[in-house]
Amino acid sequence: TQSTWGRTQVFRAGMEWFSISASVAASLNALAMGMALAYTSPTLDDIGDELKLTNIEKSLFGALICLGAMIGSLIGGNLGNLLGRKWTLVSVLLPSAGGWIAISLAKSYGLLCFGRVLTGLAIGIGSFAVPTYIIEVTAPNMRGAMGALNQLQVTLGILITYAIGPHLKWKDLALVSLIPAAACSALMLLFPETPQFLLSKGRNDAALSVLRRLRGHRDVDIEIDEMTKSSNANKQEIGLVESVTRLWSPQYRLPVTIALGIMVLQQFSGINAAIFFATKIFETAGQKNADTSTAIFGTVQFVATGISCVVMDRLGRRFLLLLSSIGMFFSAFFLGLFYFLKDHEGNEQSWLALVSLLAYISFFSFGLGPIPWLLMAEVLPTEIRSTTGGLATCVNWTGAFTVALTFTSIKNAITPYGCFWIYAGVCAVGAVVVFFFLPETKGRSLQEIQDLLAGRHRTRLLDEEQRLTK
Repeated sequence: TQSTWGRTQVFRAGMEWFSISASVAASLNALAMGMALAYTSPTLDDIGDELKLTNIEKSLFGALICLGAMIGSLIGGNLGNLLGRKWTLVSVLLPSAGGWIAISLAKSYGLLCFGRVLTGLAIGIGSFAVPTYIIEVTAPNMRGAMGALNQLQVTLGILITYAIGPHLKWKDLALVSLIPAAACSALMLLFPETPQFLLSKGRNDAALSVLRRLRGHRDVDIEIDEMTKSSNANKQEIGLVESVTRLWSPQYRLPVTIALGIMVLQQFSGINAAIFFATKIFETAGQKNADTSTAIFGTVQFVATGISCVVMDRLGRRFLLLLSSIGMFFSAFFLGLFYFLKDHEGNEQSWLALVSLLAYISFFSFGLGPIPWLLMAEVLPTEIRSTTGGLATCVNWTGAFTVALTFTSIKNAITPYGCFWIYAGVCAVGAVVVFFFLPETKGRSLQEIQDLLAGRHRTRLLDEEQRLTK
C-alpha cells in the first residue's frame, strides 16, 4: 500500500492551470459579493437625498442584504445538491441581475429594498457555491491558496467600489456592480462540474475524465480511487431535514461543529464594529476625507488577504487562525483602551486607535476572513457538504445580520470600549478553541480530512500530522 506521503507527492507533482483557471472564474462571484457589500458606502447618502429616506430607512436598506443572504445560503446548499456546483454558480446571475436592475430603476423605497434583497439572495447562494466549487476542483497542495482567493476577490470588490463609487451616480454603480456576476456565469460555461458531485450522481467515467483535465492529464488513479471509495460509502448526498437531524451523530459531530463554530467566531470577532468606527478613527488621526479613509481601509484589507493567499499552504490553516485570533485579541483590547482613555481621562491617543484599527483588519484578513469559508468546504463530508454547508453559510449571514441590527444598541448600553473588550474576549476564546480542537488540514486530500475528523486510521494520520508540522 502506498503511504500517505507518497500520495501527497502525486498531488504535488505540478501546478494544474486548468483547475486554477476554473477557480479564478468561480471566484468572480466573490468579486461581485464584495461590490454588493460595499455598495452603500459611497451611495447611501445620495440615495437617501434623492428618494427622501429617513435614517432608519437607510439603515434597513443596508442591512437587507444580510437578510437576503440568509435565505440565499439555504437555497444555495440545496441547489448545489440538485444542479451541481457549476450550474449553481451559473444560476446566481438571475437574482443578481434582477437585484441590480431593480436598484438602478428604483424610484420608490419598496423597489429599492426588493433589489437589495435579491442581491443578498445572490450573495448567499454564491457564499456556499464558490468555496465548495474551488475546494472540489483544486489539488490539496494548492487548496489553501485557491480557497483564500475567494476572500481576496471579496476584498478586491470592496476596494473597487470604494475607488469608483464616489465618481459614479448610484444607479450607474448598480449596473457596473452586475458585471462580475455576469462574467462569472459566462466563464463557468467553459469549465466542468466537480468530480465529487459527478461521483455522487453515479457518473464515474465523467468524474475520471474531469479529474484528468483538472490535474493536467497526469496519473490520477490514487486520487479518483479515494473519491470513489468515499462516494460508494455515502452514495447519495443527505437532504436538509436529514442533515439537521443527524448533525450531532458521532460521524458528523466534529466536522459540523468546526464548520458552524468557525462561522460564529468570524462574525462575533468584532470586525463589523471596527468597520463601523473606521471613519471616525481616521478622523481622530487627522484624516477628514471619508473617501480616502475607506480607500486606505480597503487597501490594507486587500493586501493582507493577498499575503494570506501566498502563505496559506505553507503555514497552514491552524497557525494562521491562531495568529489571527491572538492578533485581533490585542487589537481589540487596545481599541477598547483608546475609547476608555478618551471617555474617562479625555486623553485621545489617535495613533493608538489608528494602529490598532489597521492591525485589527490585517489580522482578520490573515485568518478569520478567508479561512472559515475554506474550512467549511474542507471539513464537511461529501454527503452533507451541500446542505450543511448551506446551513453554515446561513449561520454566518445570520450573525452578520444580528450584529448589524444590534450593534448600535449594545454600543450605547455598554460603551464602545465595552464592546471592543467583549470582542477581545471572543477572540481569546477562539484562539484557545483553535489551539486545542482544530486539526491541520493543509496538504491532505478531502478523504484524509474526513478520516481524521471521523477518527478513522488515527495512527496513520497522526504520523502524517507530525510530518506536516516539521
